Amino acid sequence: MAEASTDVALDVRLDSFDNRLDKIALALMSGVEAKNDSVKMYGIGEDLPISIFCWKDNRLKLMLQLRADVQKATQQERFDAIGTAAMVTRRGWGIDEFTLVSEAYVSHDPLLTKGIELKQAFVDPEYKVNECLTVMHVDAERATFVVKTYTYDVPRMVIWGDEEYEPGSTMVRSQDGMYPKMLSMVINSIEQEAEPFDVDEFYKTLSQGLLDSGFYCQIFD
Repeated sequence: MAEASTDVALDVRLDSFDNRLDKIALALMSGVEAKNDSVKMYGIGEDLPISIFCWKDNRLKLMLQLRADVQKATQQERFDAIGTAAMVTRRGWGIDEFTLVSEAYVSHDPLLTKGIELKQAFVDPEYKVNECLTVMHVDAERATFVVKTYTYDVPRMVIWGDEEYEPGSTMVRSQDGMYPKMLSMVINSIEQEAEPFDVDEFYKTLSQGLLDSGFYCQIFD
């Protein structure tokens, strides 16, 4: 039996984010560690809240985490919240890349599961569906997905599978088109606002706007 581990195949240096795999690796490593900690503390059954890493000029500017009440809302409400947050961060900070981390289900035989909700197919081993962390990285030109499957073991352990790298698409249905299209549109169609004289008040207002739209916000210098 494989041992639970926070190791990931993608390597990352915290001072180097000059390519998309560095950014994906940081987000994936953060998600794996958060999932391990969550299971140790609360047991199985609780999904991690969606997190968004926001980049400008290869620097991490913000980290957003979806509030629990919005996480439990409908798919459309979550989509709307993410869209609003993306527009706020683009206008306020000029964010030019987004890395979204979420929990999902992945099919290893898309033809077999065609037309079936993956959450429903997951309960039947015949459909070859796994729970996973999904990392989606979007810039002005393309989207990249990395999926890392997992299973549970006792006592309160997560058994991680290998990463599955999808340069331009993903097997995780229902999120493989709407999110990257929306985030790409935000990057390509919205301009950053000029920085005002009262910078502190400006970013304080933006942070409150992000909270109102459903996200906790951590800002980096």
